[in-house]
Amino acid sequence: MCGRFSQFSDVETIADRYDAHTDIVTLTPQYNLAPGMDAAIVVGGEIRRRLICMRWGLIPSWAKDSAIAYRLINARGETAAEKPSFRGALKHRRCLVPADGFFEWSGPKGRRQPWFFHAANGELLAFAGLWEQWQPPDGGSALQTFAILTTAAAGSIAEIHDRMPVIVGAAAHAAWLGAGPMTSGDLDDLIAAHHDAALSRYRVSTVVNTARNNTAACIAPAPEPSELGGMNTP
Repeated sequence: MCGRFSQFSDVETIADRYDAHTDIVTLTPQYNLAPGMDAAIVVGGEIRRRLICMRWGLIPSWAKDSAIAYRLINARGETAAEKPSFRGALKHRRCLVPADGFFEWSGPKGRRQPWFFHAANGELLAFAGLWEQWQPPDGGSALQTFAILTTAAAGSIAEIHDRMPVIVGAAAHAAWLGAGPMTSGDLDDLIAAHHDAALSRYRVSTVVNTARNNTAACIAPAPEPSELGGMNTP
C-alpha cells in the first residue's frame, strides 16, 4: 500500500511539471502527507489540465457518510475495474497525484524502519489516482476526494514492501488523464510499463511514524546501522 507521501514542491513547480492551470496561490509544504489531508491533484480538462486540491481517502458518490474514506486510501490496480468503489472513477475520473517521494517500512513489528523513496533525478513522481465528488446527505458542501492505485512492488521497493504506488511515466500522462474509458487491460498495460530503475531510497528517522510530524525532519537521512554500532534502527 501507499500510506504516506511527500508533496513539498511549490505550486508553480507542480503546475509547470504537468502543464496545468491552477487557481491555487500557495501550497503548504507537506513532508508527511497522511490520509485525511488535502493534496494538490492534477485532473484533465476540456482545454487544459487543472491543478486542484482534494482530500486523500476516496468517498464514493453513493456513500452514506465520510467514514469510508479511511478504508479507501488505496485502490489495488489488479481489481479496481471490478470494485464498486473504484470502477466508475477508473472509467471517467482519473487523476495524477504529484509526489516528491513516498515512505515504506521494513522490519519486525515494534522495530519498523521507515524508508524514503524518490526519483533519482529529483523530479516529481506522478502516482495514478482516482477521484470522486461526494455530496453529504445533510446538504453540506460537496467534497472531492482521491485514492492512489497500487500494484505489486518491483525492484528495490520489493526488498522493503510487497506493494507500491502505480507510477505513471510522462509519456502516459495524457492517456491516463483522458476522458475515455480505461479497461482493466489498459490498466494492466500501464502497470506493466512501470519499472523503478529511476528510484532511489534511503533510511529516515522514525519521526515520520507520527502523522502530526510534518516537517523536513521526516525526509532527513538517518544514520546507517554501521554508523550506530550495528543497531537495526536509528
